[in-house]
Amino acid sequence: MSSSEKTKTELEKPYLSVVVPVYNEEESITELLTELKENLEQYSYEILTINDGSTDKTLEVLKEQLPLFKGKLRIINLATNRGQTSALKAGFDNVRGEIVVSMDGDGQDDPSELPKLLAKLDEGYDVVCSWRKDRQDSLLKKLPSKLSNFLNRRLNEVPIHDSGCTYRVYRANSLKDLPIKGEMHRYIPALLSSRGYRVTEVAVKHRERKAGTTKYGSGRLYRGFTDLISLNVAFQKGHSPFRFFLKFFNWVFLLGIISWLMAIVQGIWDLEFLGDFDVQFFVLAGLILIVQAFQFLAIAFGLEIMSKNSQGIRGPEYAIAEEIS
Repeated sequence: MSSSEKTKTELEKPYLSVVVPVYNEEESITELLTELKENLEQYSYEILTINDGSTDKTLEVLKEQLPLFKGKLRIINLATNRGQTSALKAGFDNVRGEIVVSMDGDGQDDPSELPKLLAKLDEGYDVVCSWRKDRQDSLLKKLPSKLSNFLNRRLNEVPIHDSGCTYRVYRANSLKDLPIKGEMHRYIPALLSSRGYRVTEVAVKHRERKAGTTKYGSGRLYRGFTDLISLNVAFQKGHSPFRFFLKFFNWVFLLGIISWLMAIVQGIWDLEFLGDFDVQFFVLAGLILIVQAFQFLAIAFGLEIMSKNSQGIRGPEYAIAEEIS
């Protein structure tokens, strides 16, 4: 059954689950929820707002909205601020619908674009991403995003332009046991694509922020970059960081041996074309390279041990203080 055939019926399980992580959005969340209510009338739906440890009145504002939604609004209140990825994960773990929509709580994602995303999903895709083709943000936010998108396309071979946009539609079964943390919400499409799910994108309208301030920071850029590298290592090496760093050990160790061999050659023949590169230089360079090689080997063993030990003992990425509905 296509999304256009879904009508507002009283079902035990909703058709759509809309996941909205919010952090200090007391000025924006009411208008967004009102827009969602207007645009979701034709569907059986639920809205999960994930309060990510807000320190303003966001939680109070959300509670005030509950009577207006007659059981269709749920609030998951996290014990502490864990970041957007963990907030999304908390939402994904608690949805009941067969189709899951994720979007930001700042009001820049336009709920009226949802039918366009659902129509694309009906063409046989598992994930439909939004492309903010005409993005209404500052240059400070757009430039790092362009770099991140470029690296994501190159490293993970995912044909989407905007990996940082949270506004996406998923089939719920694709989100089961999704291993995300840090800033990895950006790379969910890449992760799902690697599992065989069909991923595509649709250009959507993007709006300027009307109220509040951005929660974007330079720290997120760094964490997002490290998560991108970690994800690429996992894709390329079958979740084995040991083999990834072992390759560095092999090459650097080989360069160290070559440097020592050059020291022997220079000591015997005193080759003029090497100029100022004397025996002492090659001996020292070889020593530094070999020490560095063994550092890579130590990192490889350390990561492998940590990876294996953490399986089964790693705690949840979030803690729910209460669920309100």
